[in-house]
Amino acid sequence: AGPGLAMCTAVFFSDLAPLLIALDAVVEIRSRAGARTIPLAELYSTDGGAHLAFGNDEIMTAVLVPGPGKDVRFCHMKFSLRGAIDFPVANVGVRVGIDPSGACTGAKVVVGAVQTCPAEIRGAGEILKGAAPGPDAIEEAARAASAGVNPFPNAYESIGYRKKIVGVLVRRALKELLSPDRHD
Repeated sequence: AGPGLAMCTAVFFSDLAPLLIALDAVVEIRSRAGARTIPLAELYSTDGGAHLAFGNDEIMTAVLVPGPGKDVRFCHMKFSLRGAIDFPVANVGVRVGIDPSGACTGAKVVVGAVQTCPAEIRGAGEILKGAAPGPDAIEEAARAASAGVNPFPNAYESIGYRKKIVGVLVRRALKELLSPDRHD
């Protein structure tokens, strides 16, 4: 998918991975030597020839998702050109913690389908932490997410368009998650 590059490389498409990474999922990997766990975010590599961080004798046996906690909200958003069975132009997994006063205790924004691996956009989450997020903070986080991705240059929509879509998805997710009318 990346002509002229030194290694096999392609956009990583997964609807589930960004949300699971936002929720701090870990994976269990087994071999004859035993089992080990790693954060799901560390499972992926940019090398398309060896895109998973385990050896030929290993297999993933479990995905473990910690309980999100009482004051945590999360969602997945996806945009694709067709409504059914289509690779996304972009997708996001977003998790936010909200204290009783409405202030954000932490946020994690993970983007998928634009780069060679799902990517946490730390700047977007940091913008929200510690404040009662309103429209300005949501917009700033959406801009940070859009600026923080480096879409893989393939023929599936332009880089600028995909960056813009990431911002739109993050904005929509945060508006949904941070709505004062939301009842969990």
